[in-house]
Amino acid sequence: FLLSAMFTGIAARETATHLGELINAVRGILATTDDRNDQNVVIDNAKDVLDEAEKMIMCAKVLLESPDNPDAAKNLNEANRMVSSAINNLLNALPGQKDVDSALKEVARASVLITNNECPPTKGETLEDLQNSVSDNAAKLNQVSSELVAACRVSPDDLSAVANNFATVYANVIKVSMQLASTSKDPEIQSEVVLQLRNCQNSSNRLLNLSKLCIADPTTPQLKNNLTQCARSLTDSINNLLNACTSSVPGQKECDNAIRNLETLNNALQDPSVPVNSENFFDCIETLVHNQRLLEDNLKQLPVLVKANDRKKKKVPTATLR
Repeated sequence: FLLSAMFTGIAARETATHLGELINAVRGILATTDDRNDQNVVIDNAKDVLDEAEKMIMCAKVLLESPDNPDAAKNLNEANRMVSSAINNLLNALPGQKDVDSALKEVARASVLITNNECPPTKGETLEDLQNSVSDNAAKLNQVSSELVAACRVSPDDLSAVANNFATVYANVIKVSMQLASTSKDPEIQSEVVLQLRNCQNSSNRLLNLSKLCIADPTTPQLKNNLTQCARSLTDSINNLLNACTSSVPGQKECDNAIRNLETLNNALQDPSVPVNSENFFDCIETLVHNQRLLEDNLKQLPVLVKANDRKKKKVPTATLR
């Protein structure tokens, strides 16, 4: 009994300490938003956590005094469940979280077209019109994914606006891509389009979930690096999707891929202190010099190749720098 009482006392003190840290963290998060309604919702949920934690400690005290009471043990388990529920509600109420949740739901709703292999009817667009529409919307999705990564480093308010935009652009990509797939007469192209759309869906879900984690716990190790890598993965999926959807003039596809890759690589410059590889300083210098030479050589050849329009001679590199 004495041992149980000692451990219960230690647990109660640690609970009180962690609750204090939680409230301090909540105060810090509230300082990042000016939306009074969001602030009130978070404060109310934080109060619920404190109330439920107090009830749990009281239930533990009752069980300690009456260890043979089955109702006391049942009440403690129920109180523990209520604390967990209150904490989850608090996390979901944090600024930016509900908007990211809404974006995830919109992504899931739009992805039903992929799951059910549904093709929305067109409005008389030609195959070329749909290809241009896929290209435009895919470029927007790539841009907004970079904005999402950047917003995670700024404030919840910025993340909310970007997350909503991300869901809208994603839905447009799915819609026009499925329309194009239904217009194409090539079964292989149709299968490839659906496959790359699934890859876009998986990358988008992971990117949004990592964004939620960034708001809830921005100190998670390697989180920002994982965000950048996930954005790159989405860019790769977008490139593969466009490769399957579009047939353009020689070299156009490679140039578009290179532009999207460069836009994604810009995210790495936002956090220069976050490592992207395991190379030491001198290895990095050597890699830099090597890639600089490759870049100079390719830039010199580009004008000549564009004029000659000789795609067979040399393809435009899409991701020389890494």
